[in-house]
Amino acid sequence: MLWLEYRDYLHLSKNRPRHLVGFWTYGWFVTSGKVPYLDLPALGWDQFGRSGRAYTQGRFRGQNLIYNELEYRVPLQKVKDTWGMVVFVNGTTASNTDANIKLFDYYDVGYGAGLRVMINKKSRVNLSIDYAFGHYGAQGFYLGLNEVF
Repeated sequence: MLWLEYRDYLHLSKNRPRHLVGFWTYGWFVTSGKVPYLDLPALGWDQFGRSGRAYTQGRFRGQNLIYNELEYRVPLQKVKDTWGMVVFVNGTTASNTDANIKLFDYYDVGYGAGLRVMINKKSRVNLSIDYAFGHYGAQGFYLGLNEVF
């Protein structure tokens, strides 16, 4: 198995570091051998189980999987950083050699928005509350600590 991951953040204001665009992508690939179905790369099985808002964990699975997410974060107060908001979009593609499905034959998108409440300013811990929508009627409510990525 091979895991490749990249994250980057574009700060939109020098005075407001929480006003930014974040980008996260990873690829998870079977490099050799026959992997049991439940051990194949799957959506939501990243280190913290945060990928694929809108879809259940393991919804997309295959010998190779690529995930991308773009998130816009903005503070909602002029001076304080207590309240914030995010808008996000993500996409997933997976291959299945048994069914002759290649990467990017299908690309499933999720999108949504959420609120952030900074509950500890010293360590910058956020309470995150998100709601997301996806294909096939998928949707979900997500509650967590800190940012998704």
